Amino acid sequence: MTNHLTSDGFTECAALIGSNSSAIELYTKQKYKDLEVWDELEDQTPQEWADMAYLEMGVSFARIFDSLMTEYDPLANYFTDREEEEIHDGAVTRTGNKTVNPTGTVSNTRTGSVTHGYTDDGTKHQGTTYDAYSDNDFKNIAKDIRTGSATDTYNSVMDTTSYNGYSTTETYNQIADTDEREIRTSEHRSGNSGIFSKQDLTTREIQLRMRFRIIPIFVRMVVDVFNTGVYSSDG
Repeated sequence: MTNHLTSDGFTECAALIGSNSSAIELYTKQKYKDLEVWDELEDQTPQEWADMAYLEMGVSFARIFDSLMTEYDPLANYFTDREEEEIHDGAVTRTGNKTVNPTGTVSNTRTGSVTHGYTDDGTKHQGTTYDAYSDNDFKNIAKDIRTGSATDTYNSVMDTTSYNGYSTTETYNQIADTDEREIRTSEHRSGNSGIFSKQDLTTREIQLRMRFRIIPIFVRMVVDVFNTGVYSSDG
């Protein structure tokens, strides 16, 4: 049977049975020594027995083995193991025309006043003779000075823009927008949800291990393949 388990990829399960074959044989004899088996088995070889047993229960037992031998924290009762991947890799091409065609009017009314103040605000006027015209030859000859203030008053002055058939058009000729992004998210969490206390989880783990033991399960499954359901009356 170990050969079948190995060829199907259940190497750990095959190793456990193979390394404990003598003990498993002794356990079976002590536990089920008086149980009758099929008379037809006398004409079969051990290999044929193994083939029959594996056909009946081999893969099922390997799955049970994987479940009971899985490493985990017995005090943790929730697990999150999530991988998320988001990839944007491509181009969006724009063709054709985009037209904006507004209608109606837009009005802006100004009221109140704006005051401008001036302190020695003005300009200087410089000059020079016809035979001297470098930058250093220019002299100040006049200056305009402005002081005081001036006020611009608005009395419901309205600026109006009217749209009637006015439009603007943008033309696209194979303009491509390329988006290249790659986002990966992973989440791995475990712990106690608080529904059960640590004592409750410990008790459940003990009950599981006492009730479901890997070798007795294996032997019981093999026996169920070959036994006739009755015990011998000899002895």
